[in-house]
Amino acid sequence: MKPLSLALLLALATGPAFAQDPLAAARSTYQSFLGTWAEPGKNCDRPIDTWNFGPEAVVAGTTALDILGIGGGAGAIRVDLVSRATGERLPLSMQDTGGGIEVSGSGIYANLRPCNAAFTPERQRQDDVITSQPLDQEGPSTDELRDALGEPEPVISSPDPVLAPEPDPSLDPAEQAEQMFETRFAGFYQGPSGACDWELSGNRITGGGTSYDVVNFSGEGERIGVQALAADGAPTTFTVRPEGPGTRVSGAIAGSGDQIDVTLNPC
Repeated sequence: MKPLSLALLLALATGPAFAQDPLAAARSTYQSFLGTWAEPGKNCDRPIDTWNFGPEAVVAGTTALDILGIGGGAGAIRVDLVSRATGERLPLSMQDTGGGIEVSGSGIYANLRPCNAAFTPERQRQDDVITSQPLDQEGPSTDELRDALGEPEPVISSPDPVLAPEPDPSLDPAEQAEQMFETRFAGFYQGPSGACDWELSGNRITGGGTSYDVVNFSGEGERIGVQALAADGAPTTFTVRPEGPGTRVSGAIAGSGDQIDVTLNPC
């Protein structure tokens, strides 16, 4: 019996028996997209301008979306997502454009470029598993998709608390409080809804779609008072302080009696 030729061996190796499973191909394609991306001209240092693709979640600006399933194949895939804030299902198409990603969905279109920054997902599992459930073209409900996954919530250990730097003694008390606020608390946070819709900055505090203009700082150490104005001019005083791995913001809006008391986690 003559040995098989190299050409015949290659032909057999590329035949159906060796073809890559479509779900495995889709998973491999999605893995190549993991990271932080932004549209040309956007600022990769501002979370609100970026898309983060992680093993279990996609964060588009301030919107956190959990991955329910991945379908398609190599090059072009469909990712089934669900909004963490509203529970609304969002199918997203992703196309490799050679050095970039084209994403499209219901009312969504973006041509993204890599930011060359590692992605740290909000709820990353220890083994970075990506779910590759087949997608029902008839459009299963969110509950059906969640049931299909049948996976428990991951347990994440809390990170070590961040130690705040000492304020500059040459500054006056208000400036020291502002410096402490900027270095310890400024940034984007995940609010009670699960969305990254809180931002603390030296000029403005934004939470759940409502903004307050900052006018003054007070306090010392890691407990900072922030005097601000609501959109209607009502004075508001916030107290901002660390709480575990996150930040607690509490206060009241003068005249309305509305109370604010939330614990925020970094996005």
